[in-house]
Amino acid sequence: MEETNLSGIKIGQKAIFTVDAFPKLEFEGNVFYIGSNTASQFSLIPPSNASGNFTKVTQRVPIKISFSRVIKDGVEVPMPDLLAGMSVVVKIVR
Repeated sequence: MEETNLSGIKIGQKAIFTVDAFPKLEFEGNVFYIGSNTASQFSLIPPSNASGNFTKVTQRVPIKISFSRVIKDGVEVPMPDLLAGMSVVVKIVR
C-alpha cells in the first residue's frame, strides 16, 4: 500500500478483495500486519542520494491480510488455490 493511503489503517480492519484469476469470487479477511519499513529500504541496490539528486517518490509499505472466507453469489465456497504474485484489487473498510 502506498504511504499516502496508510492513515486510518489499523490491524483488524475488514478487507474485501477480488483476484483477477477468479473474477466471480469475493474474498473477505482482516488486516493482520502493517510493515514497519518501505520496500526500498531492503532493495538489492537501495537508492543513494549522496550526489544531491533527490526526487520525492511515494513509497510502498507491505500490508498482510488474513483470509476468512470466500463468497460466490452470496454463498460461502471453499478457498481456491492462490499463488504469490496474483493481481488483486483490495478495499479496506474504514
